[in-house]
Amino acid sequence: MVAMVLCVACYAVVYCIFLDVAYGLLQLCVVLSVPFFEFESVAACRAWLEGHGFAVYLADTRAERYYFDEPFGVKTALVMGSERYGISRAWYEGDYRMIAIPMEGSCDSLNVGVAATVLAYEAVRKNKFLHRYPQK
Repeated sequence: MVAMVLCVACYAVVYCIFLDVAYGLLQLCVVLSVPFFEFESVAACRAWLEGHGFAVYLADTRAERYYFDEPFGVKTALVMGSERYGISRAWYEGDYRMIAIPMEGSCDSLNVGVAATVLAYEAVRKNKFLHRYPQK
């Protein structure tokens, strides 16, 4: 399943991109064919993700691990915060992995759309590689 999910927070919308990375990156580019889910709260979204077996990753510049160190899986949810406020505190109440994109120079983060693209591409790339060359 490839889908976009919006969780309405008190002051900002939190974007979550669901990837069933077996479908590949091409489907991510066709926005009009992607299912759209909306939840009234972060708690409702978290419950749905957990109930459906998703591995949840929080994109956070404070993370100690980089995105390329994560294995990602077929059911991956990437939580991206707004550029101004970041990820809602409610997401940090779950037992989720925080991942970062390493930055060089004086810039400390990317535009949220660019960051989501980098993370989604890596999840798709790793999943396709695992399917082509299964571990023995």
